[in-house]
Amino acid sequence: MQVIVLTDHSPESYVRTEAHRRIAAPLGCPGCRYTFRLPRHGYYPRRVSDLQEQMWVARFICPRCGLTTSCLPSFCLPYRYVRVVTVAAFVAGEEQDGGVQRHWDLLRRYWKGFLWWWSTLAQTVGLCFGPCIWKTARAFWDGMLALCGKLEWASHGLLWEFGMGVFFRYRVHGWARRSRSRQGISREAPRWESG
Repeated sequence: MQVIVLTDHSPESYVRTEAHRRIAAPLGCPGCRYTFRLPRHGYYPRRVSDLQEQMWVARFICPRCGLTTSCLPSFCLPYRYVRVVTVAAFVAGEEQDGGVQRHWDLLRRYWKGFLWWWSTLAQTVGLCFGPCIWKTARAFWDGMLALCGKLEWASHGLLWEFGMGVFFRYRVHGWARRSRSRQGISREAPRWESG
């Protein structure tokens, strides 16, 4: 499984301070609902846009079912190279942003994928984003950010509550399921990082 860990680190400070070593173990397994802290199971490398060195992502393993859980920092999107702030800047129309200019073609492909994916996402999250029915992908995106505050929180909440990413549902995110909290995506998302 893969979860988003909310962090205040930039990618550069995350690498420089080796923050992956201080990610607290998830309390419980998202697969079998084992209810104790998961033991650490190493790290794997990951690349992020505009970061010279590779970063490391902490992994944990469930002693009951053997499922591993990766804790992806919130400045990353699952299976996307471009960092979250650059994606948000692109969608907001900030064409002068350096990251947006460097990754323009890739960001256009991300948005094209979102245009294909958003209706499935909207049908799955149902009324958790409020009683409004959004008619367009852009309206849904804006509504999602208005509710969640930041793209990082939206990404975290979608994975935690529904097992879905902003741009797609991958096998490591699990299958769409009813909201775990049965209350929808929270603005005050839990922080798993210690220190």
